[in-house]
Amino acid sequence: MCSQANVVRLVVDGRLKWVGTAGRRRDYRSIRVNLREVRLLVHGPDSETISSLEFARRLGLRKQTTHALVKHGYVESTSIVRAGHQVTRIPISEVKVFRRRYVSLGELAGARGLHSSTLKAKLDARGVRPALHRREVFTYFYRRADVRR
Repeated sequence: MCSQANVVRLVVDGRLKWVGTAGRRRDYRSIRVNLREVRLLVHGPDSETISSLEFARRLGLRKQTTHALVKHGYVESTSIVRAGHQVTRIPISEVKVFRRRYVSLGELAGARGLHSSTLKAKLDARGVRPALHRREVFTYFYRRADVRR
């Protein structure tokens, strides 16, 4: 996310390694650039936070679940302004904090070689209840301390 003016400035200043054109046209709308290169130059490297999508990928979750975890306060987040838009970012440290505290039913089942419904029935029989409300976060999460017993 950045303004067209930011991209034009990068092109005019010669700061982009790759600039191309679409087809034979030679007008403003035919300019093509590498989005990763532009993002890095406009916003700079961000070694402290990750996007909700990256958080979801690292934990093997759906993006919808990550948004719900942030919305309901299970995952700490910060809001920054990029190109005039509010963007939610998650501190990288939250990946470790969340993993240390919670485990999804899917991750548990995979680690134990069981189908998730079979493992859920076994956990229910032992009195182990999900730590987070599935209606809120769309996935069963348990406290790691509860499932180690």
